[in-house]
Amino acid sequence: MFRPAVPALALLFAAAAAANPPEPAVDKPEATLESLEQAGTLEVKLQGEKLETFLSKKACVYFEWTYGVKVKDQWQTRWTGFHSEASLVVQTPKGQLTLRTNQLRPYLAPSFEKTWTRKDKASAPEVVKEKLAEEKAITAAEYCLEAGRTYYARVHVDTYRKPPRPGEGKPSEGKNPVLWISDQPFGEDGKPKALLTPAYQGWSY
Repeated sequence: MFRPAVPALALLFAAAAAANPPEPAVDKPEATLESLEQAGTLEVKLQGEKLETFLSKKACVYFEWTYGVKVKDQWQTRWTGFHSEASLVVQTPKGQLTLRTNQLRPYLAPSFEKTWTRKDKASAPEVVKEKLAEEKAITAAEYCLEAGRTYYARVHVDTYRKPPRPGEGKPSEGKNPVLWISDQPFGEDGKPKALLTPAYQGWSY
């Protein structure tokens, strides 16, 4: 049986490849908050610096933790333990964007939560031990955004009042687009079902 030589086969494959070159990869454009404002709800994934949470040692690209006195699942008194400030890369169907943490509004359930009493304060973080000298029980909660996990996001435009400029009598209004990110789908009204994480509650410009 006749078999063509290997060089001849290589020439045939090369000719076929030249006749049908692969389509060039098309990179999605860089997105901006403004370009996503009319996109509605998007499913997104996150990338960023690998961070380890303080309490549970979980891997995240953003995290915060808070501690205080809770009564019936409501914070009665609360202090901020820490929140990370490293920028995040958000992968969206319409391109990727890099966000500073002040452009982010996370609506998340706690990824870790624990309550310490005076009886077991030996295992508590130092700042919790200090508060247990004043309170019978202290609860700490962590909130985490994980790399590679699918979240729900949409752009929201914050409005705020700015003090009047010198010589002007009236305050002006400022606008700032931010990205809501939630671990739950948004409601039919387009609003998050989860609560805004503690580090962003009471945000002011």
